[in-house]
Amino acid sequence: MPGNSFGKIFKFNTWGESHGPAIGCTIDGIPSKIKIKEKEIQFFLNQRRPGSSKFVTQRKEKDKVKILSGVFNNYTTGTPISFIIYNEDQKSKDYETLKTKLRPGHSDYPAMIKYNHFNDYRGGGRFSGRLTATHVMGGAIARKLLKVTLGIETNSYTVQIGKVEMEREFSEKMISSIYKNEVRCPENKTAKMMRDSILDARKKGDSLGGIIESVTTNVPVGLGEPIFSSLESDLSKAIFSIPSVKGVEFGSMTLHPDGLTHGPHPGKYEGSIGMKRTDELAVMVDTHYPLKVAKTALGVEDHDYGKSWLDGEGYREALGE
Repeated sequence: MPGNSFGKIFKFNTWGESHGPAIGCTIDGIPSKIKIKEKEIQFFLNQRRPGSSKFVTQRKEKDKVKILSGVFNNYTTGTPISFIIYNEDQKSKDYETLKTKLRPGHSDYPAMIKYNHFNDYRGGGRFSGRLTATHVMGGAIARKLLKVTLGIETNSYTVQIGKVEMEREFSEKMISSIYKNEVRCPENKTAKMMRDSILDARKKGDSLGGIIESVTTNVPVGLGEPIFSSLESDLSKAIFSIPSVKGVEFGSMTLHPDGLTHGPHPGKYEGSIGMKRTDELAVMVDTHYPLKVAKTALGVEDHDYGKSWLDGEGYREALGE
């Protein structure tokens, strides 16, 4: 089945491609009488808006959200809520070579094979990080719903980029500092070091991975179901839908940008369901190939798409792996 939807009670469906006319999402399962304004969603979209700083993609997009349905007079109606963002800064001509030049570390090759050369290759198409804007819209609604119905609050922030990491443990006092810098680190001194580290890597034609931590408070005990619908299972599936995520840690295990190391305790998830009032998770974001390597695309116009190519052998051989 197509993997464009997530959830059962709160059902989240996304659509669109990086260089299409627009991207958007539909959320079903929201009860009526929840107060929602476009500016609440817009606040979070502004935090990831392309071109907003030199530490994000330089594609210039306003990411102005418009609610199409499910909200009337700033209150939910109980029907599906639909959102749309129009794309404005597509430079599709820059991606013409991707018809035959496939980038290492991207979805160009598997998408070409999976969709028999009919995939939208422009800007990565459906596989682009551009689609995380739909995650933000859905997340903004989920965040509001959890807050007003159950009193659950979630805050996420950057704890490490490359070898630079936070010096102190996160505290409630730090929440107001998360969005005061471009790298979303609540420690100002550490944030500056992170920015310098990113710029230094860029000068060398390289990129850095990092770790994002999320703390959720007032979580009901017993949240989640045994086996295939545990809290860890469902959260992991959603988180791994974000491009470049390579690891998820729950509780008190140890996560590093260069590998995942398990600690001796499962932390605050006993039996993979929520156990305590405060639950923590960390997400490791890996990088694609270094920028200099990524510019070395794989030419496919002269290749025979036989079995060896389809199973990846020819692809790896062409990359020199």
